[in-house]
Amino acid sequence: MIAAGNQEEAVQNLNVIASALNPVNGTEVNDTVKAEKTAIRTSVVTSLKKVNVSSIDTLSSVAETLTQVTKVKSELTESTQEDAAKLFDDLADSLDTLTNVTNSADIVDSAEEIFIGVTQLLDIKADQGHTQLMKDQSQNNAKLGKMKKSAGRLLNTIDKISNTILSGQTVGDPAVVIQTESVNIQMEKIEQSALGGRHLTMGTGGDTEVATVEFPAVVDGVDKNMPDLGLQVLHMKKNPYIWDRSAVDVNMEVLSVELTSKNSEVKVTNLSEPIKVSLTAPGTYYMY
Repeated sequence: MIAAGNQEEAVQNLNVIASALNPVNGTEVNDTVKAEKTAIRTSVVTSLKKVNVSSIDTLSSVAETLTQVTKVKSELTESTQEDAAKLFDDLADSLDTLTNVTNSADIVDSAEEIFIGVTQLLDIKADQGHTQLMKDQSQNNAKLGKMKKSAGRLLNTIDKISNTILSGQTVGDPAVVIQTESVNIQMEKIEQSALGGRHLTMGTGGDTEVATVEFPAVVDGVDKNMPDLGLQVLHMKKNPYIWDRSAVDVNMEVLSVELTSKNSEVKVTNLSEPIKVSLTAPGTYYMY
């Protein structure tokens, strides 16, 4: 059907199949059924790779279907996870390409579809990586490098999504917030002068004030030739940096703050007062 050009209908059919694979109320299946469902999930991902994403509607449909088919980690082979991660990254590239012919609201909606699927895979990678390190903390560099490549690609896709959204924003636009059960990202175009004294709260799932970021009254560590900046705050319930052996001891929530200018990271140095970052988990309070 995809080869014949009926892409939308094909993706809709794949979405129905993917949704039907997901258990209701956590129903468990035997090994035979699990193997069959694993093979079907692999087949769906392979089929989605063949779709020509030339419109925002197709992109959203593919992202939604890919998210559905990668929901159950026990029914995903490692190669299927990697194929799905690569496809999400390609969708993020397509999203950026489509910004010139798509309104900003549709861009944000499609970005959210990609983000949900990417963070779902990132959770799987974080769980797998932590489990492996707990079993064997002496993992060789090749294994750690493989973990870094897998998780790093997904983190890079998140950055791509953020940059695409920020490139379509102007100072004064409301912040764009995308929240899932395990990850929350907030993106906003802001005047550098407005950073001083800024206080942000973040949360995931049903929580709203799990993490906070507080900028000092004067942010004097940023190049003054950058009047407008992109501000990205990312809160994750699970530590995705699983390629370092220290992840065994740092299996906790993570919060990152990034300033950008024209999609490039802005360095902040020699602050007179620190940026305060805190998490509600016991003993997790940091100042940078």
